[in-house]
Amino acid sequence: MGKATAKQFARESAKVAICALSNLIDQAAAEITSETNQDILAIRADVAPKLIRNSLSYQVVILNYMNC
Repeated sequence: MGKATAKQFARESAKVAICALSNLIDQAAAEITSETNQDILAIRADVAPKLIRNSLSYQVVILNYMNC
């Protein structure tokens, strides 16, 4: 998902997690938090390997379940 999409979800009060390999992920999370007043979970990781993608998907599902 791109930053604009994450920002829109946050504006609608969704729990949002963003992930990227770049150090800029923390800056993006801070920007979205500043503009939407929603906490954003920023994860710095290479999401290319299938194992990592599956792990992150599982963690996001668990976080979503816990925040219902």
